[in-house]
Amino acid sequence: KDFVDKMAVLMLEDGFTLCADNSLEGGWGGPDWLRKYVEDSKKTRFGILVLEGGIGFFESTPCCDELYAAKKAGINLTRLNGASMMSGQYLWVEISDRVFDSMDDFERVMKPERGHQYTPIWFKATLGAFYDPALNGTPYTYHCVVPQGRGARSTGADRQRFS
Repeated sequence: KDFVDKMAVLMLEDGFTLCADNSLEGGWGGPDWLRKYVEDSKKTRFGILVLEGGIGFFESTPCCDELYAAKKAGINLTRLNGASMMSGQYLWVEISDRVFDSMDDFERVMKPERGHQYTPIWFKATLGAFYDPALNGTPYTYHCVVPQGRGARSTGADRQRFS
């Protein structure tokens, strides 16, 4: 089993119903697949669960374009940060056009900006030609924050701390 398989099993054990492959009908790059992905994602109750296992995920420009397009359309992105969503082991994903060159640069800006929501989880991603061909090769920052609000309080997700 790879990382995504393990995370999907954990979600099923928590009682979640998973749906996938809505962007793959006809293959990546098929007619309007990115628009369809965003429109289908808008219909979900909780948005998109990002099953990324680190830097390798961000080598896929179609994946980078999907995340960017979804967030720009106002869709919630959530990343599993442990073994269980139900026990509050998840983070919210943010997308920023601000690009950081190092962990020190990221931490210097984001710790004061995010306060208790700060996490050290971030990756530099690069847009492909699927979101907007004119932006092909444009970098952006994918980063995670500690959730807040009623749902996060009910699972304890809002109590996660990263120094």
